Amino acid sequence: MNLSGKVFAITGASRGIGAALAIALCQAGAKVALGARNLTHLKQIQEECLNQGGEALTIPLDVSQKEQCQTFIEQTIQTYGRLDGLINNAGITLIAKFEDITDLSYLVFLHTNYDSLGCGYSLDNLVRASSTENNQLTVARFALRCSSQASTA
Repeated sequence: MNLSGKVFAITGASRGIGAALAIALCQAGAKVALGARNLTHLKQIQEECLNQGGEALTIPLDVSQKEQCQTFIEQTIQTYGRLDGLINNAGITLIAKFEDITDLSYLVFLHTNYDSLGCGYSLDNLVRASSTENNQLTVARFALRCSSQASTA
């Protein structure tokens, strides 16, 4: 599959699957916008992407903040002129029975995992950039392959 010149925005790109996808996409010739809260880790992933010969933009991002999601997508498009894929990878885990939660901590879980779909602000741009459904399926297959490689490393 030819991903050369394609542009991807990746949330949760500072470590784990998001970081592995960013590096793999750059190795495949894609350009990436990296979004995460941890800028120190994000800069390290950007450096690795650059070492792979890729192009990588870092943008501070808390996906629970819709304005930051919008800025993330807008800066990506402003820098690269397009957006071919959004990898909504950011998320957190809350391990508790619902009835055991006595404060509002579950709201952080909800805002991070569900409001991150605010990064779906990019959907109009993705529809314009995608010529066929096959392109989307190809990228999904690529992402699955990369994530399985990352989990076994």
